[in-house]
Amino acid sequence: MFNSIKAQIMLVVCVLTSLTIVQIYFSYQSEQSYTSGIENTQSTISKIDLVKDLQREVVDLQRNVLIYKDNGSESAQSRFKQIVESISTKLSQLANVESEYKLPQEHLDYVSSMQGHLKDYQENFEQVVSGREQRDTLFKVKILNQFNALINELPTVTNDEKLTQINLIKLKLLSAENQVFHYVLEADFAKVNEFNLSLNECLTLVNSAQLDNTDYVVSAIKNIKIDFNRLTQITRGYVFLINVVMTGSANEFLYLTNELNELVSQRQAEINQQIQTQISSIRNKNMLLSVLSIVITIFIVLILSLRLLIPINSISHVFRKLAKGETGLAIPSKERQDEIGELAQAASVFQQTNLQTKELLESAQHQNKLHAKMNDDLADAKVKAEQATAAKSMFLANMSHEIRTPLNGVVGLIDLCLKSKLNEKQQEYLSKAFYSSQILMNVINDILDFSKIEAGKLDIEAIEFDFNLMLESLISNIQIRANEKNNRLILEVSPHVPLKMTGDPTRISQVILNLANNAIKFTDSGLVKIVINTSHENGEDFLVVKVIDTGIGMSPEQLSRIFESFTQADGSTSRKYGGTGLGLSIVKQLVKLMGGHITAKSVENEGTEFCADFKLLAKSNTTQTDLFNFAPNQIYYFADNNQTFIQKSLLTDYGFGCDIMASAEIADFSKSAISLATDNGLSANLVLIELSLDSDIKFLADFVVKLNKLGLTCLFLYEDNQVGKYFSTDLKGLAKLSLPSTPANFINKLNSLSQNREKKLDSGTKHTTADSAKPKYKGKVLLVDDNEINLLVAYEIMNSFGVEIDMAEDGQQAIDKYKEYRNYDIIFMDIQMPVLDGYQATQEIIKIGCNETKICGLSANAMKEDLDKAFSLGMSDYISKPLQVKDIENVLKKYLIKNTEPA
Repeated sequence: MFNSIKAQIMLVVCVLTSLTIVQIYFSYQSEQSYTSGIENTQSTISKIDLVKDLQREVVDLQRNVLIYKDNGSESAQSRFKQIVESISTKLSQLANVESEYKLPQEHLDYVSSMQGHLKDYQENFEQVVSGREQRDTLFKVKILNQFNALINELPTVTNDEKLTQINLIKLKLLSAENQVFHYVLEADFAKVNEFNLSLNECLTLVNSAQLDNTDYVVSAIKNIKIDFNRLTQITRGYVFLINVVMTGSANEFLYLTNELNELVSQRQAEINQQIQTQISSIRNKNMLLSVLSIVITIFIVLILSLRLLIPINSISHVFRKLAKGETGLAIPSKERQDEIGELAQAASVFQQTNLQTKELLESAQHQNKLHAKMNDDLADAKVKAEQATAAKSMFLANMSHEIRTPLNGVVGLIDLCLKSKLNEKQQEYLSKAFYSSQILMNVINDILDFSKIEAGKLDIEAIEFDFNLMLESLISNIQIRANEKNNRLILEVSPHVPLKMTGDPTRISQVILNLANNAIKFTDSGLVKIVINTSHENGEDFLVVKVIDTGIGMSPEQLSRIFESFTQADGSTSRKYGGTGLGLSIVKQLVKLMGGHITAKSVENEGTEFCADFKLLAKSNTTQTDLFNFAPNQIYYFADNNQTFIQKSLLTDYGFGCDIMASAEIADFSKSAISLATDNGLSANLVLIELSLDSDIKFLADFVVKLNKLGLTCLFLYEDNQVGKYFSTDLKGLAKLSLPSTPANFINKLNSLSQNREKKLDSGTKHTTADSAKPKYKGKVLLVDDNEINLLVAYEIMNSFGVEIDMAEDGQQAIDKYKEYRNYDIIFMDIQMPVLDGYQATQEIIKIGCNETKICGLSANAMKEDLDKAFSLGMSDYISKPLQVKDIENVLKKYLIKNTEPA
């Protein structure tokens, strides 16, 4: 029956459980005898604590009374009430002790006396509060106001003798007022005599000065004395209550609590003696039971050791040796029929499999050596790759600086030459040179952007921007490239696109510009179309941009690798069209960073379509149609054919009803227009007229004048690449709009026409043919650069804005100049210079002190870490070379004021 270890353990548990039950029984019997004593002790202790709490609270009560006496604190008054309530509650609890524990009648007498003293104390404090409030009211409302009124009523004189007397009177009044303040703060009765002395002297001075209002002044002084005497009486009253009456009550209260504490302590001593007797009896019983339990436990441990622990220890020793790989071991207890025997059999099996494990281990160690060698090779390769990446980044940074520095001189000098008087051939050559330098600059920027993206250092901003302003600047740049390739540029913007967005306008513009320039590059005399819309996916809004061209297109194989770095369709494409092959790779990475994705589809020799989307966070619910200040209605659209500049579907989306009138001949065109204009059932008052290369401008101008007289408003539409043709005198004074146009420009033009506020302009486009005069700025700047050409370029640009300029050729010269003349508004500081570089010079100038002077860094280094370092060292702005006029102007506009004086 007991062959199983389980049965043996169950027997041991039963024996130990029986012993425990017996011990619990005796313990329970013993516990009942002193539980009541312990409860009595705990209750008595709580009563002692209650009496001690009363003593502490009475002391705290006195402390808060004194605090209120000194500063009239509302918190002290509130705390006083809380303590009184707490003491009252504790006294009620003590009153119940007699019935519970049979305490003598003396106990109840003490409690009753303390309750009476508490009530008196509370009533006295209420009188103190009332007296304090009366004193404060009398002091603040009457006495101080009387002093101020009296001083203000003293006459103003010019006679020196009179002026001296009046000043003495004021001095005495102020002295008396000061004594009042001292008395209120300190309750020092010596201040009363000083107060009366000051006012008596003041009365003497008033009587001798013979003032115009002597009677009023004397009466006011006497009223002040009366009020002050009343204030001193009130103060003496509540100070007496606090220092004498309430202090006596508190001391009596403390005496009673001490007596009560002694009564309760005596009761506690009696209970403690009873408990000690009971504890001694319980201890003896428990010791007897404990000895018996120990003897039985030792016996059980010996049995378990012989039957379980020693055999298990022997088998464990065998397992430890087997774990070390030893074999041929003698395994004990294999003959037993219980769990120990089963464990011994398992050890035997383990010994048999140990040989197999050893063989597998040797094989695994061999494989690990091979893997370790491979890991070492991979680590070496990783180190080399990191070194190559670091070298590449350093190379890009150095090359950027080395190329931008001379390029700054090239671009700047060409720009200055273009602003001088040149013949037509020189103008053409320099314009092409300037354009080529811009292409080179774009290549450098592409390489730097690619490097930043690859290093994970390109940050995406999240700022609010105006969509139409961004788009207008973007289309102006794209249109120039499209005109060079004789491409037609079309812009279609959905009316649902928000007016204000939050995102990175620079990177969004860069994506659209790269896609558009790519389309223009591979399209000759064709069509490039930009379509902008919005979409909603998975609870998120996206801005969707499509760029479609009718260029050379791509094969499926070329399309599959178009977004790879340094990749174009093939080698011949690169030779024919140029480019680094980075543009589309950068576009893909930028779109990904802005939470979107990009796709492309193309048909060889037919064209390509790119579609990119960005996560959109609209700043408001306003869209393009909110720009209308009138309700769109029916319009007539006259064109040479159905391929209109503005698609009918787009006009419909913006809310217009559109009738397109197409005529092959101008005569038919005019007849249709006049017929509509004279039709009594005419349902529209706006006419759009397209101009083409074949249009008869003079005839159309006369025709529009007639339509205007008939009450129709006309707007000429023409494409941007035809600007020169339509700056003729025939269209002066007529409404015109060049395309492509942003929704804001188009709607604002229609708003102007609908309100009959169209002004007569010399041209009908958003462009101008003559440079407007540059604004002039007031200020003095210090220009610091070690390169003579760069100094010349920057000087000429800044000089054109009318600022006063000093120059220095290194950082030390800049510091010397600043020490000599500290009123510079802006310091334009080159970074890499001899003697002291720009960073060191900036730190030295800041140490000298330049709170009003702004420091703008100038450098060919354009990496983000360069900008971060400049700003961390105290620079206010940063411009990357080559210098552009607009960059210089932006800094001047930010920190200087415009010079509005005539030149």
